[in-house]
Amino acid sequence: IGHPIQADNEVWLLPWIAQTVRWLNEGKTPYIYLHSPSNIGIPAVADWFQQQVEQRLVAGQGSGI
Repeated sequence: IGHPIQADNEVWLLPWIAQTVRWLNEGKTPYIYLHSPSNIGIPAVADWFQQQVEQRLVAGQGSGI
């Protein structure tokens, strides 16, 4: 995870998005750490990750994906 092309990261991040949603629905407070070798594009990846989690929570998708 940390490929410069966002779409290439999604296949690896989607399972973690689903798990994060499950943890939140269980009342847990997960801390997610995202990084890449250069960390240059990570703020955008982190924003995308959070948006995906929030969309699933609003949609009521307890299982995530």
